[in-house]
Amino acid sequence: MNVQLLGELLLAKGLVKQVEIDNALMVQAKQGGRLGEVLVRLGAVSTNSLYQVLSEQLDYPLASADALDEAAMRETMTRLRVGAQWWLDRQVLLWQDQGQVLHVASADPLDIDVREALADEPLAAIIEWRLLLPADAEIWSQRLRLHADGMVRPWMHAPCASLPRTRRSWPSSTTRWRRRLRRGPRTST
Repeated sequence: MNVQLLGELLLAKGLVKQVEIDNALMVQAKQGGRLGEVLVRLGAVSTNSLYQVLSEQLDYPLASADALDEAAMRETMTRLRVGAQWWLDRQVLLWQDQGQVLHVASADPLDIDVREALADEPLAAIIEWRLLLPADAEIWSQRLRLHADGMVRPWMHAPCASLPRTRRSWPSSTTRWRRRLRRGPRTST
């Protein structure tokens, strides 16, 4: 199998110039990190373009955030050996279809910890990897984390009327303590 280097693929597609690759390689040598991340930080390539090329390089399809099956993810994550919180902390989404294929969507499919955990996972007999844009991985991880314990949390359904419509939530404990400090200590009469 002849795998092209990421820099070569980006150059071939005209997404970056050789000087940008050279600059990114110098930054990578000094600070570390992956070439794609460095190129995005330097503004040489967009995240979307980078992930399109990574999808081609790794031969993993790019997952559409709209096409993910939340119910299947929740059900599958309850059956995994490693808890859902561990996967969500790493922004890895997993779901199993009727054919018993474990689908794994991640912004970083090369994460060695994730690969080792999957190697020990009984549900992972057949794995199909998908790339997921980092922003989508973060949004989905937060969304699934909100209900990871199976409880419906009250602040999701009972907004505080004093906040603007777009940012309604219950006041945080910090906010409650600040209000108490402003009022002063309670006195008994």
